[in-house]
Amino acid sequence: MPGEGGAFQAGCADTTIAQADQQRRLSLPQNRPTCHQACCAGLSGVADGARPSGTARHFISVPYDHGHALEDYFVELVDAAHHIHIVNPYLNLTPKLAQAVDRALTRGIRIDIVGRIDLKGDIGGRFLTALNKLFVEKYGDRITIREFKAPDVVLHSKIMMIDERLVAISSVNLNNRSFFHDSENGMMVLDPAFYARMKPIYDDYVAHSNPVAANVTIPWPIGCCSTRIGSGKRSDQRTPYRR
Repeated sequence: MPGEGGAFQAGCADTTIAQADQQRRLSLPQNRPTCHQACCAGLSGVADGARPSGTARHFISVPYDHGHALEDYFVELVDAAHHIHIVNPYLNLTPKLAQAVDRALTRGIRIDIVGRIDLKGDIGGRFLTALNKLFVEKYGDRITIREFKAPDVVLHSKIMMIDERLVAISSVNLNNRSFFHDSENGMMVLDPAFYARMKPIYDDYVAHSNPVAANVTIPWPIGCCSTRIGSGKRSDQRTPYRR
């Protein structure tokens, strides 16, 4: 885990994000620095004629080809963070990512999420809603979770903003499917100025969302039972569904 004060060495030093190799036409893991010295030092000022301190990197993830490198990278980001803002409609974490979130919460890291808890209308929406509510059940008393509600707008953004200087804008859902099965792509931007430009967009999502209570009713789609959650006890036996 990166040490205190070193938050976003993970976003700045060698990474294992997979990118397309233009010559070989293959998707290969890249292990090389992605920024210059000023970026790694976290400098935001730019002198006349100097190279900008911010850096951006496009990534492509092919999980079955690169050994789940994207999952490892997101785990590194969470392990390095001090404050995380997330916008994402799907909240079914992989085991490794869930462990990273648990470590962050144990360290006292603040995590704020704007999502779509009710995924009615999606293919398999009843299953996906149940999975989102299981996330709320587990983390609702430790993570600030809000549900986006705006007329005629469906939340489909995937944004992660960390420590007022790193922004990830991508196709990556926070679910097993994105990290284990689907090809994904996105952009990582390490730049306080870009973060400042994105913050009002995040704040607008918050303004059009409502707090989610931790005691949720999970309409489990397998079988006939709906269980009231909150007491810590379950009256039904469920078969986990991974997506």
